[in-house]
Amino acid sequence: MKLTEKYVAAESTHAAHLAATVVHEAAHIRLEESGVRYTPDRRRRIEAICVRAEARFAERITGGQELAQYYRASAARILDGPDAAWSNDAFRARDLETLLALETPTWILRLFGATSAEIALARESSHADAHDV
Repeated sequence: MKLTEKYVAAESTHAAHLAATVVHEAAHIRLEESGVRYTPDRRRRIEAICVRAEARFAERITGGQELAQYYRASAARILDGPDAAWSNDAFRARDLETLLALETPTWILRLFGATSAEIALARESSHADAHDV
């Protein structure tokens, strides 16, 4: 989850989830400062570590046991899920979708090397996700 203005401002974003997201991102910083580089071969393990940090945080919140359980299950799914979800291509596609959601102009996307086909695919995916909500 990215800390976009839309996510932070949404009425549906519970304060505990927002705080846990900050904890998650802080865990990334702590790992990076400890010399753990975010490389494709480490990506899954790093994300699972960061999600488990969210779980530990949630355990400390009054009534946060259910949220902690959710984060622990998410960490397990990360480790057990398909490799393709953690590939550079998958991350690039998600980043492109995020940029499109932020209404980044196409010419800027192209400056970063996005092809017309990638942009079209990301737009399709963004529209499909919007209908799933």
